[in-house]
Amino acid sequence: MRFRILALACLSTFGAVTAAFADETTEKVVVSANRLPQPVREVGSDVTIIDEAEIKHRGATFAIDVLRGQPGVTVTQTGGPGGFAAVRLRGEEGYRTLLLIDGIKVSDPSGTQNISYFTNLPATGIERIEIVRGPQSLLYGAEAIGGVINIITKRGVQGVQYGGAAVAGSFGTTDLQGYVRGASGIFDWSVVGDRYDTGGFTAKEGPGFSEPDGFKNKMVHAVFGVTPSENTRIETVLRYTDSAADFDRFGDTNDVLYTRQLAGQVSAHGAWDDQRITADAKLAYFSQDRADYENGIPFSCPPFSCGSRFDSDRWRGDASGSLEVAPGQRLLAGGDVEREAAVTDFLNRSRQDAAVYGEWLSRFGDNLFLTAGVRFDNDNQFGDHLTWRATGAYLVPLVDGWQPVKFRASYGTGFRAPSLFELYDSFSGNPNLKEETGRGFDAGFDVTFPHGALGVTYFDQRIKDEIRFDQTIFFTYFQSQSTSTSRGVELELTYEPVDGLTFTGDYTYTDAKIASNDAENGLARARRPRHSGSVTANYSFFEGRANLNANLEFAAKQEDVDFPPPFFLLSHTPLDGHVVVNLAGSYEVVPGVSLTVKGVNVFDEHYEEVLGFSTQRASIFGGVSAAF
Repeated sequence: MRFRILALACLSTFGAVTAAFADETTEKVVVSANRLPQPVREVGSDVTIIDEAEIKHRGATFAIDVLRGQPGVTVTQTGGPGGFAAVRLRGEEGYRTLLLIDGIKVSDPSGTQNISYFTNLPATGIERIEIVRGPQSLLYGAEAIGGVINIITKRGVQGVQYGGAAVAGSFGTTDLQGYVRGASGIFDWSVVGDRYDTGGFTAKEGPGFSEPDGFKNKMVHAVFGVTPSENTRIETVLRYTDSAADFDRFGDTNDVLYTRQLAGQVSAHGAWDDQRITADAKLAYFSQDRADYENGIPFSCPPFSCGSRFDSDRWRGDASGSLEVAPGQRLLAGGDVEREAAVTDFLNRSRQDAAVYGEWLSRFGDNLFLTAGVRFDNDNQFGDHLTWRATGAYLVPLVDGWQPVKFRASYGTGFRAPSLFELYDSFSGNPNLKEETGRGFDAGFDVTFPHGALGVTYFDQRIKDEIRFDQTIFFTYFQSQSTSTSRGVELELTYEPVDGLTFTGDYTYTDAKIASNDAENGLARARRPRHSGSVTANYSFFEGRANLNANLEFAAKQEDVDFPPPFFLLSHTPLDGHVVVNLAGSYEVVPGVSLTVKGVNVFDEHYEEVLGFSTQRASIFGGVSAAF
């Protein structure tokens, strides 16, 4: 009952307020939608941009803190910090969402699927996050059926800037951050570091689980650039992450999962003839090593393929160019080559993929914007694949003083090859698997009016030949012969009644169903709330020196997989709906030095995102930040 009352209050507030698409005076630009900088008003894909101000005002510690509650985005985590976090777009699995950090693909080739690890991704140093929903395989390849999340970090600017932050709070948590960035002549640099340590709380629910599960995470991210001319840039990105997460395998135990990531990229950009011609090239490397330990001893259980070692690496080369063949008509073409390898206690495999693509971007006057493109992949295991995408945006003037209404639509296809684990793991692998295929459609409109903006989107996504795991008899991967679906509606709204006070919010309705030849056929996809969203109020005052932020997130009507006694047959168990309120505030006591405070789950809501795993109860954190 409490959830229903709070949800109704939330939705009534949502009727008057909610998330900004654009400021009336500042035109936002997105890079991820077509791999070229474009004004958001010209993009036919459904895009959300999370800027640095929102990350700061929310007091975000990790990237998932600001991804939660975004339209069409579902985040689930097995416990608190350090627990595995899955990010799903529009009801698709997390391994169908591609995560990029400064253009580097960071999914894990040694995982059960090539999923990206958001668990150890701090918000420190992030300048903006771009979310592009719907199939994006045309430009990004096999893992982008659900969409793309592109995290862009800060670059150096003229002069020298440095600073940091120190935060402490509940569960014995400390978070130390530091950065230095700057530029001199044609050279620029940015180096940021983050060290997070928490005693944590017990991740699992129920009798026999009481020991806190701690988490330690260290991250260093550096960007070095050379800009010899206005239209030429060479850049190097380096990133290192090292984390240790406690977890309980059976009862209270001292099991630890160690994860190390190393990533690097060298890229070059050039433009000529007043941007009529552009060219980009990059070479990227990513590796991730994971090992789990039981009471200090590497965990292994022969003859079964549990494994204590999960090592992977990926080399990826990418080149693209564009040419404005006529006013408003641009051709984008490119290709990429990728090799990935995985080594576990029972697996040592690699594979390659090469692709070429082309996209036509058309602009007709100031009102109509169209794109259409096709991609050809050659996978050394699964042969040739053809995918395509088309988008459209049309601006219609409505009322004086309002921005034109943007009507938009997109349709795209994609595929996902089985992971090396799904194919070759000695216990659960199935070498007879073939690739999944997907397609997605969305249509909607955005309108910006005085002091606010509104957006509505309908989406329909489908996965054919879905790869599933038999959890009841054979404990192996198999191919579904049906088509799983995910349909829904996303609403976004913003309202700024007075300067400094902004209300934002969103609501997503998702109807995601399983189509399979096993016991789950026709059931709802697990861990996808049918109703979800957020409402946020942000108030900046004292000439911007002080800021208060209140965020309410809610979710309802979701299920998870269970095997209840006495027969331990697979079933779906409903999870209770929940409403969580978070608060954050900051005050600049002297120029460049601010005090911060954050309250998480301030009303101590008890709920589960994953069946059997606890979530963070009421907690408080405070700190100081400095920027010079």
